[in-house]
Amino acid sequence: VATPIKVDFHPIKNIEEGYSAYYKFFLRKEIDGYLKEYEKETGKSLNLFRDGLKIYVTLDSKMQTYAEEAIREHLINLQKSFDAEQRRNPNRPFYFISKNQANDIMLQAMRRTGRYKLMKADGMPEDSIIAEFKKPIQTTRFTWNGEEEVEMSPWDSIRYHKQLAQAGLMAMEPSTGFIKAWVGGINWQHFQFDHVKQGKRQVGSTFKPFVYATAIMNLGMTPCSTISNAPFTWGNWSPRNSGGRMGGSLTLKQALANSVNIPAARLIQMTGVDRVIQTARDLGVTSEIPRDPTIALGSSDITLYEMLGAYSTFANFGNYTKPEMVWRIEDANGRVIKEVKPVVKEVMNELYAYTMIDLMKGVAEFGTASGGLRRMGISAEVAAKTGTTNNNSDGWFIGIVPQLATGVWVGWEDRATHFYSTGEGQGAKMALPIWGYFMQKVYKNQKLGIRMEDKFAVPASLQGGFDCSSLKGLGAYDEGGLQTIDQIRNPAPQREAPPQTHAPKKEENINDRINTGDNIDFNK
Repeated sequence: VATPIKVDFHPIKNIEEGYSAYYKFFLRKEIDGYLKEYEKETGKSLNLFRDGLKIYVTLDSKMQTYAEEAIREHLINLQKSFDAEQRRNPNRPFYFISKNQANDIMLQAMRRTGRYKLMKADGMPEDSIIAEFKKPIQTTRFTWNGEEEVEMSPWDSIRYHKQLAQAGLMAMEPSTGFIKAWVGGINWQHFQFDHVKQGKRQVGSTFKPFVYATAIMNLGMTPCSTISNAPFTWGNWSPRNSGGRMGGSLTLKQALANSVNIPAARLIQMTGVDRVIQTARDLGVTSEIPRDPTIALGSSDITLYEMLGAYSTFANFGNYTKPEMVWRIEDANGRVIKEVKPVVKEVMNELYAYTMIDLMKGVAEFGTASGGLRRMGISAEVAAKTGTTNNNSDGWFIGIVPQLATGVWVGWEDRATHFYSTGEGQGAKMALPIWGYFMQKVYKNQKLGIRMEDKFAVPASLQGGFDCSSLKGLGAYDEGGLQTIDQIRNPAPQREAPPQTHAPKKEENINDRINTGDNIDFNK
């Protein structure tokens, strides 16, 4: 007897749902813009859904799948760790704010829901709406094992979804600007807010390469140039290092690799704030950057899309290439509607660009990312930067290999939601593993042509590279304390390290803004 075939069919309600949902949301906007341009130029109107258009996109289906899988693999475990920590938090999922401030965040989220807006439109008083929100109902909530039908109040549903870690990932080819993967969040149906191009978050130490690039271009510095790590005051600002370790001099490569704050602050003092801002602008950053020296430590809110485009410049021999989603549009008859030409701008010469690559390779070789990459079995040549913001609200990792640049952000909708401990909340723990899982899959697929043994091209004038031999063997913050040059040259006798009794310190100490969860409806 033939066994009947069962079809488990789940209709997609709109174009943004399903595979690459966040990417498709912005892709449609991009295509609509091109079609409006075409209509303005020719007077002919074309419909995206009815006119049989052929859209050639830059996305790589395999890389997109790998990116979505990488986020899932890491966040499942990260969420378990965070939930375990929250059991001891009486004000969960918020830290370092009062109960009144937490209540304000909850009220703001409630007022963004469709449920609230309907009740308000019916003339229901605010107190009555709040009372209704605190009554249990049958509802659906997101879990990493699929949607779950539960009985809980809409108020508790908001709190539950605010406790879920969010993430964004984008990967692009530095040479072409082609976007190969784009994951803007963990689930489009429940969280229709994109963390690649829509959400702006504080970037932390991932901003430091812009400061270093400015110093290299304007002060003639190299990775081996030294700078003071002694404390200083500039106006009302007295920058401090994580863990309080200061003094001596560090090379630029050592300082960036270990994300030391004081050298970055000294560099922006030497170059001037305006020059650093201009460097960021030249690298494609369009978000507001305050005219304030604290930007050296990453106090600005910038999108992952902008940051990755900027970093890709270093791998593209100093040429900024605008990230692109589409490369060609044809009508039903094969006539070209739009041929997207790369927007390329020379920002720096190839020598400066490779100098930045060499600097950032230190992050992966012996700096804040070295331990994580080694544990994941990634021995490739990687130019990278980690980033952690105040109170561990945001974790960043941007890593470049010769043919691919990939950036990852991990955090929560509200900046007051975060890990208590920097041991779990730093960028090397929150964001780097996603990058690692993604690249493991990319390297495994030989058809993609991206190999672990690929090397960055060295300019002919710099064959042999920079000789900073004194840097070898340095420990990163996640593996031990920062050494001074004197300690490297005159090492103390080796002793067995005492057991760690406290969490590692933060990478930097900036910003304590509370809420950024705009436009999120947790009760859709």
